[in-house]
Amino acid sequence: MAATKHSFRINKGTTSKRLSIFVQDSSVATGVGLAGLTSASAGLKWYFHREDAGNVGATAVTLAAGTRGTYLSGGFIEKDATNMPGFYEVGVPDAALTTGAKWVMMELFGVVNMSPVIIEIELVNSIAFVVVADAGNGQSQFKTNLTSTVDDAFKGGWVRFDTDVLADLPPRKIASYNGTIKWIVLTSGFPTTPINGAIGRIINE
Repeated sequence: MAATKHSFRINKGTTSKRLSIFVQDSSVATGVGLAGLTSASAGLKWYFHREDAGNVGATAVTLAAGTRGTYLSGGFIEKDATNMPGFYEVGVPDAALTTGAKWVMMELFGVVNMSPVIIEIELVNSIAFVVVADAGNGQSQFKTNLTSTVDDAFKGGWVRFDTDVLADLPPRKIASYNGTIKWIVLTSGFPTTPINGAIGRIINE
């Protein structure tokens, strides 16, 4: 029975985080989703383990009946059994995302015909910024609204965009930062120049 794996990158200390996961039906070979699960489904379990947990076992998550679009710790709710069978929304416990670790692993399993669901979360420190209009903006350099006045304050970090056509592309490494004009220079450029107002994040591993 092959597990379904999900990978996320989330800020350390994030609270009230909801995730969308896919549960595959292990009784068929087509990859179809398993519909009809609830927080009370017989055998359903959810555990997590953090990098900083030391020599202890996994932490059990108390499952609860969720509401779509609303955060509840341990919440579990089906998205749309008819149009998106197998997709569920879950409420990640705040304790799983606190500072002190670089990663957390989660597993949901235990229901008949349910392929195990593995959730791999990379916990990062990130700073949001907005691209500011400038004639010099390009694929590998652009002006921002960052407030730090320290040169190279973000050197070695990574830039990822949340909006624009660049959203969700692999991050680019920062070669330098000019604290006077709030200018970021990357070691390698994005496919296109970020648009004015594009929202990005600086990720420090």
